[in-house]
Amino acid sequence: MKRIAYFLFFVIFSQAICAQNWEVNTVRRINSWDSGFVRNYNKVVSKTAPYVAVGVPVAMAAVALINDDSDLLKDAVYVGTSVAGTIAMTYGMKYLFDRRRPYEKYPDRIHPFSLEDTPSFPSGHTSSAFALATSLSIRYPKWYVIAPSALWACSVGVSRMNEGVHYPTDVLAGAALGAGCAVANIYINRWMKGTISEGEYIAFIAYNAQMVWPIRQLGRMISEMSKAGVSIDRVAYIMHSPAETDDPEAFDAPMDGDIAFEHVRFGYENSPEILHDIHFSMKAGTTLGILGGTGSGKSTMMLLLDKLYSLAEDGGRITVGGVDIRKIRTEHLRRNIGMVLQEPYLFSRTIAENIGIA
Repeated sequence: MKRIAYFLFFVIFSQAICAQNWEVNTVRRINSWDSGFVRNYNKVVSKTAPYVAVGVPVAMAAVALINDDSDLLKDAVYVGTSVAGTIAMTYGMKYLFDRRRPYEKYPDRIHPFSLEDTPSFPSGHTSSAFALATSLSIRYPKWYVIAPSALWACSVGVSRMNEGVHYPTDVLAGAALGAGCAVANIYINRWMKGTISEGEYIAFIAYNAQMVWPIRQLGRMISEMSKAGVSIDRVAYIMHSPAETDDPEAFDAPMDGDIAFEHVRFGYENSPEILHDIHFSMKAGTTLGILGGTGSGKSTMMLLLDKLYSLAEDGGRITVGGVDIRKIRTEHLRRNIGMVLQEPYLFSRTIAENIGIA
């Protein structure tokens, strides 16, 4: 049973790592395209995408009003509402999933060519570009409309990754959302005009369900991947931490003596000192309560006693039964010191085993 549990954990853990690595490596590879033409092309496409997505239906409406063309005006309204609806849904999803930008999460691997102040998922530029391209292709199903529109929309998605501001899943979700909104808008308009048949209505509901569910699942997957990413970083930190070593003269000292802090001073790395000349002793068999505000060093004192952090040579010393804990074997010390944290976690074992872990 243990082997099966370990195997399942390994499979899930490996999939999370592979999925995350695929995304990061893809963004990093595209982000590294910095040759003159490619970089400038992506920069122009990325910067102009919102203006093109909004400007095209506005220009269509202006021409329709000037020429008194009712058909063109209807097309402009359809294209414009497709883009507007996509933008509204995109920004709602952004703040729902609240995914960090690639350059924020991996500043050492992704270089941002532009900075954004909104969450990453899904890509707003890509969704509005695909909404425009799809709605134009539906209204004007000619190759000379479809091909340039599709090429431009895809270029927008790639340019956002080249800028270092979106993951591949952000772009894919944006493309699906934009194209889906443009298609759905046709059925919505027909339903509002009362010209949609029962069969078309059922088909619309079915297509809508098929489109929405994968997007929701993709969002959930992104959320789980973000959580897995944090866990992976913590596991990697532990895996790459140097092995603990004891003093060559360390031994198994008696652990039933007095505990004493002698002029202890300690500060975390790159932080100011939080323990200043702490000096007290605790008699064997007695109870001691230490009170203090948040961040005053209460937990730090316990971690130092358990050698989870090491005192500097000039940071004073901690003794048990008069023996400096530096001279006590770490395994022996921790085996004789129990620790109950503020947020205890119970493993799927017996109570005795849980207590033994502490």
